[in-house]
Amino acid sequence: YHIEKGFNSRLDEIQAALLNVKLKYLDLWNSERRAIAKFYSTELKNNDRIILPLEPENVFHVYHQYEIRVEKENRKYLISKLLENGIQTMIHYPVPPHLSDAYKEYGFSVGDFPVTEQITNSCLSLPIYNGLTENQLNKIVEVLNA
Repeated sequence: YHIEKGFNSRLDEIQAALLNVKLKYLDLWNSERRAIAKFYSTELKNNDRIILPLEPENVFHVYHQYEIRVEKENRKYLISKLLENGIQTMIHYPVPPHLSDAYKEYGFSVGDFPVTEQITNSCLSLPIYNGLTENQLNKIVEVLNA
């Protein structure tokens, strides 16, 4: 939920020093997340109720999030089924930017950007973090495919 517009800021020296130490692990962490995303994409590709993210050949996605899309009326049900199985999901961006408080000064209304609204109402972020186990991943896709 965006109440005000964002801004660009700079890190202080302590934050920069900590991130500098973590930087040497970035390629490994990205590789692990890409492997998880590949697993999801492979295991869910035949599920016609789920729209998967696309990664064009000339793009290197690091999968900060792995968002699937489902029909709006099925999303709450899917979230509840996953939660019943101990799987937490998230709707990272529940309000499209043009309908957020941060941009109300522009006078946008529901229907002004129908594709954005459709995507916002159908996205669901699956668990994707370094350290997800094979058993956890198998359980997630099992529940999704059921």
